[in-house]
Amino acid sequence: MTTRRSASSFAIAGGVHLALAGLFVWLFYERYWRWRECIDEALSSCVAPDGDNLTAGGLFWSLPATIFLLFALRNLYRWRRR
Repeated sequence: MTTRRSASSFAIAGGVHLALAGLFVWLFYERYWRWRECIDEALSSCVAPDGDNLTAGGLFWSLPATIFLLFALRNLYRWRRR
């Protein structure tokens, strides 16, 4: 016996995934994109004015952002189709 998910559950899941994607995009921007020139010039890490040591590892945050964005698009597409 299979149970079908309601259309609203796809919308809610899409909204949650979209919010998580937004969080990881913000982390990517704050930890890498804003400081990419400084990181590239230093060839390893950069010390921000507030004392944070930033590395190219901040590029990692783009991966979960992309994954959650794809989940959100899939759920919102399923919601729209119903």
